Amino acid sequence: MQRKSCDFLSEDESKFISQYVIETENEVKKTGRDFYLGTSKNSLTGRYMTHNYLYTPCGDILIPKIKNLFGDEILVQCWANIFRKGEGIKEHEHGINFVSGNIFLQGDPNHGTYYQNEKEINKVGQLTYFNSELRHHVEPNPTDELRVTMAMDVHFLWNLKESRKEKMMQQSDRFFYITK
Repeated sequence: MQRKSCDFLSEDESKFISQYVIETENEVKKTGRDFYLGTSKNSLTGRYMTHNYLYTPCGDILIPKIKNLFGDEILVQCWANIFRKGEGIKEHEHGINFVSGNIFLQGDPNHGTYYQNEKEINKVGQLTYFNSELRHHVEPNPTDELRVTMAMDVHFLWNLKESRKEKMMQQSDRFFYITK
């Protein structure tokens, strides 16, 4: 799969989700330790294993849109990123054999996101989705404005071995099951 982008959220929806992420940042950080070393210490990003935004009011907006785009019978991991001045995320990929995505919610759109070292200018509400093996990163934020994004991994049940599917289904805080 090549990288694709689409208008996913309205400006109002993006603003609501962004504000929710900012307002609940400290609460989410209490859900567990920071599992990710590619961002600043004590990052919101690092709670990707302990908090899923689809279980929050954000899910009321996101779940129907995710289902419309990717179908049902999927497991979705959904987390948020807040990058303050000087913060970004090192080049990384998410794994093998699923779809990853990034929704730009707030910040300087010209700062961009890099996919395979190719800069993509961001647009509020835009979802960029891609093969989970695609390397990507965000340079440190040069502005005082918060950069807020939401990331997700979409796992198709038909593409999972039964043992892996069972293990993921047991991690209900981490994965949200979208069904018919």
